[in-house]
Amino acid sequence: MVNKFRVEAKEKTFCGIDPGKSGAIVILNANQEIIFKSVMPVLKSKKSKPEYDIQSIIKIFRDIQPTFNYVEKAMLIPVSGKSAYYGNGFINGGLQFMLATLNLKYDIISPKRWQRNTFEGMPKADTKQSSILYAKRMQPKIDWRATERCKKDHDGLTDAYCLAVYCWKCNKDGER
Repeated sequence: MVNKFRVEAKEKTFCGIDPGKSGAIVILNANQEIIFKSVMPVLKSKKSKPEYDIQSIIKIFRDIQPTFNYVEKAMLIPVSGKSAYYGNGFINGGLQFMLATLNLKYDIISPKRWQRNTFEGMPKADTKQSSILYAKRMQPKIDWRATERCKKDHDGLTDAYCLAVYCWKCNKDGER
């Protein structure tokens, strides 16, 4: 699911990346308008687990070239297991390599850092639900489901949106 977009030549853009296989990529312009949003591109197979669609991910960043990029740091969650942590570490390193190769500015941001800033004054017990509430409050006209067939909002999209907003807050006055 790749959206059509148009970025003016000198316009600053701010990207939030939730790197998991159920993660997403959201890019904002300087006015905090969403110019691109997509669940993390993966290749699905009936015979094996989904794998990252690395070519599609590279194409997104090569085409848009966001000015500032925040990638959520891979964190070990005990219930996830080692293979999930390995997968998150793989894509985290891959994203860093890709962004550096494309000469794009990026930073690795811990979830607690952007959540503390974004969810100020909100209940913090369920961060996934908090990101959905925040995204819906800030962008009420946006459909946060992964596809039209989904019944629930996609917390990877809302996390990536929250990370993009945090990126905007930290870099809106920065140099291109």
